[in-house]
Amino acid sequence: MNDDQMFSFEDRGSIAQGFFMGLGLTVLQAIITFVVASIFPGKDYQGLFIGIGGFAVIQLCWAIPFFLYLRKRGKTESSKGLIIETAAIFLISATCWLAMM
Repeated sequence: MNDDQMFSFEDRGSIAQGFFMGLGLTVLQAIITFVVASIFPGKDYQGLFIGIGGFAVIQLCWAIPFFLYLRKRGKTESSKGLIIETAAIFLISATCWLAMM
């Protein structure tokens, strides 16, 4: 074993990196939701209610493929951070909906 093999390591990302990537994408999702709802308001702002009501479901539509992409590239720690962020947003969304009922 030579020195290059002994000290080489694989960059697996970090949990914080994955968390903040997910948080940034969640903020982008919120901005897109409000922009689309303001462009196409519909009757009684139905688009906004669907966007906010289905926020966690919409988040899963981009989080699962992004998670699989990170895992495929070997960024296992970043994918863990993404899952933590996605779960936190999902729980916050569910708590808010339960509080409103």
